Amino acid sequence: MDRERRERRRPPFARNYTTFASEFRRYPLTPLLRELSSRAWEAANQRFSTDESLDVVQEFTIAGIARVALQHGTDDRSWPRRTPSLKVLCSAYIDLPEPEVVDGSLDVSAILARMAHEQYPAQSMGPEAFGRLHALTADYLPQVANGPTPADWQSHLGVTLVDYWRIGWIMLAALGSNNGAIGWATLSAPHVAQLFSPLSADQVRSVITRRFAQSVPDAQAEARANVFQPSPKWSYSPLERRPLLDLGEDLAGPAPHFLMGQLTPTGLYYLGLDVFGKTFGQALGDAFEKYIGAQLDLLTHAQVHREITYGKDSRKSCDYIVVTAECVILVECKSGRPDLDARQGDSSTAMKKIEKAREQLETTANLIRTRHPNFAHIPRDRPFIGLVVTLEPHYVIETLSEDHLISEVLPIADATSNDVELLTAALARRSDLGERLRDRIFARPPMAPRPPRVQAAIEDLLETAPRNPIVGAGWDSLTDLPGIQILANQELASKTLNEPEPAETPEGPSLS
Repeated sequence: MDRERRERRRPPFARNYTTFASEFRRYPLTPLLRELSSRAWEAANQRFSTDESLDVVQEFTIAGIARVALQHGTDDRSWPRRTPSLKVLCSAYIDLPEPEVVDGSLDVSAILARMAHEQYPAQSMGPEAFGRLHALTADYLPQVANGPTPADWQSHLGVTLVDYWRIGWIMLAALGSNNGAIGWATLSAPHVAQLFSPLSADQVRSVITRRFAQSVPDAQAEARANVFQPSPKWSYSPLERRPLLDLGEDLAGPAPHFLMGQLTPTGLYYLGLDVFGKTFGQALGDAFEKYIGAQLDLLTHAQVHREITYGKDSRKSCDYIVVTAECVILVECKSGRPDLDARQGDSSTAMKKIEKAREQLETTANLIRTRHPNFAHIPRDRPFIGLVVTLEPHYVIETLSEDHLISEVLPIADATSNDVELLTAALARRSDLGERLRDRIFARPPMAPRPPRVQAAIEDLLETAPRNPIVGAGWDSLTDLPGIQILANQELASKTLNEPEPAETPEGPSLS
């Protein structure tokens, strides 16, 4: 009965994706994108300024609607006399039927993975990602094979990598202070141009147009070329690659979390692949491995061993072996972020990488237990715990970990770089480090069964734990830059970056 009642309340355009997409052929595209941008930044500002939960009008739903509009919309329209509210549109977007579930070709875990990859990025951006980003590029990438130096970045970008981030950060503040749109004229005005100093207005515009922005026709073409036929709702969004839309006189950004993502390791990964090619992926992986090693070295009550070479063909163990008095932690690092297939529900490639990490941990554990001479210095008289550490969250791992991380050789948990950063900061000088890792990551009686959680080892310490010194140093290096201090003061940002006059928008109804 409840289902029948919901179906009766469902707007006619929300019956399926085809009818939903047809709704956006009724609206003028550019004014619609302006309004979506305004409402998206309103939601983003609310998220970061209050603890109150948001309703269905959130960054991810608005970004989804913007992608549908780019695929199907046109400017050859006028606003219709009556339009549904944005809340109705967002609710309809969330509730769109899943054809693959209806016909039985996709299981629920794949749907959960899709939803997680769509929704969580807007909820998980924080200072730690920016601090990690600076540490990776400044301290570790230049140390590895094919790792770009600061001069390499500047040669390809036309500005230093730090100035590239600075431009992105100022754009975040500009859009957040101006209802999701900022004029080119404002960006070159003296009171704003000084924030970009010593870069010229031409340099700033060049970086924005080449790396952050695209025209609406270009975004439409990319959206239409990347329709995910099994379920178009989960198609790739061109705003992921270039989150700003150049509307001629001004710039809009209907997906704030995609702009923030350009200033995280995810953005660095795709920027590096675009600039330096496939070799950058391996370089980032090697740098990430070194970064995690530096994090583990913070643990003063543990011995940290780097990977061990063994056998005639010089095979290698897992990346790190952390020895405490109570347990031995085997660590394997994986830097690749979830690819488009994984985010659309096909986890096969991602799971192969995770299975390979599991096998590496199992092999290392067996070598220690069988007293291989190269591992004779590693104790085998205490429990072993495996840890697969990823640079970015792999929500698909959390969804499917019971099938792919369970091992008969040793218990294995997954962790993100943020998990490790929190753990090493909280346990850096604690003598109960090993006890916490041994007893809390995996549920033990009388605790109720649950998936393994690394943060369970420190959840009683998080409020009082010091900040991570490596992440903190990277964060401080960025926030000390010219023009960036403004982001720490929302009132100052609004005064400095506000448009002199509200941007003009075409008259007509809005998505109230």
